[in-house]
Amino acid sequence: MRGSATVTVNAQPTAFAVTGGGRYCAGGTGVPVGLSGSQTGVNYQLKRDGANVGSAVAGTGNALSLGNQTTAGTYTVEASAGNCATVMTGSATVTVNALPTAFGVTGGGNYCAGGLGVAVGLSGSESGVNYQLQRDG
Repeated sequence: MRGSATVTVNAQPTAFAVTGGGRYCAGGTGVPVGLSGSQTGVNYQLKRDGANVGSAVAGTGNALSLGNQTTAGTYTVEASAGNCATVMTGSATVTVNALPTAFGVTGGGNYCAGGLGVAVGLSGSESGVNYQLQRDG
């Protein structure tokens, strides 16, 4: 036989923990998702419910921020170096809380000094929402 074949064994990327996630109010800036560490020469792809989110980010050798995420779902990260890929440990869940319904303020008016005052209230309310009456902000 003539010739030879070269075989190279590439190391799998080190698995780091996915960090961040949480709850935030609709219309807010979202919540951060990242990795507890990274390796230079390795690219990290953020995935939401298994689908790629944005472009892969190059490792820095330090913890890695993958930005604030504003879409609800389960976020994972896949690392790739050459033709080797490793799924990072854990996941981050992002939950978007709906804003409470705005209701009209009711009542108010004039009353005599030393009197009992006047009632102030709301035209409605939602279960599970706490309301705080404020005067002049």
